Amino acid sequence: MGKIGLPTKKHVAEAGWPDVATWLIYGPPKVGKTELLAQWPECLILNTEPRGARYVDGAYVMDIEGLAHLRELFLELRAKLPKGELPYKTIGIDTLDEVVSWTYEEVVKELGIGAMGEGSHGGEWRRGVEKTESIITQFGSLPINMVFTAHSKPDKLGDKVVGTTLDLAGMLPRAVMGRVENLLLCSFDKTGNRKLVLRPSATQNAGSHNPVLARAQTCDLSYKALRGLFKESANADSK
Repeated sequence: MGKIGLPTKKHVAEAGWPDVATWLIYGPPKVGKTELLAQWPECLILNTEPRGARYVDGAYVMDIEGLAHLRELFLELRAKLPKGELPYKTIGIDTLDEVVSWTYEEVVKELGIGAMGEGSHGGEWRRGVEKTESIITQFGSLPINMVFTAHSKPDKLGDKVVGTTLDLAGMLPRAVMGRVENLLLCSFDKTGNRKLVLRPSATQNAGSHNPVLARAQTCDLSYKALRGLFKESANADSK
C-alpha cells in the first residue's frame, strides 16, 4: 500500500462571499422567505407548493410535482455540469416542508403501513430522515448556492415555549440543520421590522461557519443586506 501523504501546510480559511454553499432560510409563514430567495442572483426556485411562487418576481420558477420529479431534475442538472450548461448561480427548494411530506408518503408506501407512526420500532421515521438528508446532500453537491426554505414553529418544553425550531417532526430539525452550512432565521424585531437572525442563542437556531456571518448578530431581511455584511467586514479589515 502506498503512502497516503499527510498535510504539510496549515489550512487557510476561505474569505469573502461563498459562491458555493448550502443555506437554510426558515421562519413563520408569510415573513418573506420566498421573497428573500428570489433576490439571489440567477436563481431557479423549485416551487413545491400550489401557487407558492405566484408573486415571485425576478427569478426562474419551476413547479415540482413530487419526489420522482425532483430526483429527475437533479440528474438533469448534474448532467449539465461537465458541459458548462448550468445557467443558474442559485437554486432554491421552496419549501423543504413539502419535500418531507413527500418522503413520508414514499416511506409509507414502501413499508406497506397506513401512516407514519405505524412502523416497527420507529424505522419509518429513520427512513424519512435518511431520504430527506439524501435530497439535501444531492442538491448541495451542485457547485452553486443551494438554498432551502422551511417554516418555523415554537419550540416547547411541556407547555412552555422555550424558543424557535423547524416545523418538522422528530429528529428532522437537528438532521436538516446539521446538513446545511448557513442557517438564516427570519424574524421580527420589537418594532415589527423584519430581520435575519445570524447568530445562535439559547432560544434560536441560527449561525454559520463563515466568520463574517458568525460575527454578525442580525441584518435586514434582504439579500443586499446579507451581502453588505461582507463589504462592511472587508472595509473594517482594511483600516
